[in-house]
Amino acid sequence: MKIFYPDLYVSDFSIVNFDLLRKHSIKGVIFDIDNTLAKRGEDMPSDGVAAHIKDLLNRDIMVALISNNSYKRAETFAGNLQTPFYASARKPFISKLLKAKNEFGLKSENIAMVGDQIFTDVIAGNRAKMFTVLVSPIVDEEDFLFKIKRMFEKPILRKLKLI
Repeated sequence: MKIFYPDLYVSDFSIVNFDLLRKHSIKGVIFDIDNTLAKRGEDMPSDGVAAHIKDLLNRDIMVALISNNSYKRAETFAGNLQTPFYASARKPFISKLLKAKNEFGLKSENIAMVGDQIFTDVIAGNRAKMFTVLVSPIVDEEDFLFKIKRMFEKPILRKLKLI
């Protein structure tokens, strides 16, 4: 059942900063885009997201973006962030996480997967043997599929004492 549980839970992506990463021997971070770094459909990263990623890169932390969304969506969002991105990831499958790992040239245990969903981001990161960070979603999704997913996440979040 460990596959459902993140190594760390935080309220916002910005908490995943240099000091926290260094404490856990993390040298590379893969951030989910939608509802982790930005509201679904936001085309451009906020100034806060851009500054956070720039700070990590300036401190020699490798950063990549990942999304189950389309190539166009991920490419548009990645824009000028100077980070690789992986679209149509099909998380919880791990092929794109392993591709990022290989391109980083790091061991799995030195990479953090950061995302807002247990059944995609956390499971994929755990399957890839990465350090997993669950982030509170930016907004509650209105879509029926997301409501179903969140319903199944609630018992896990209760067990983690997060709700």
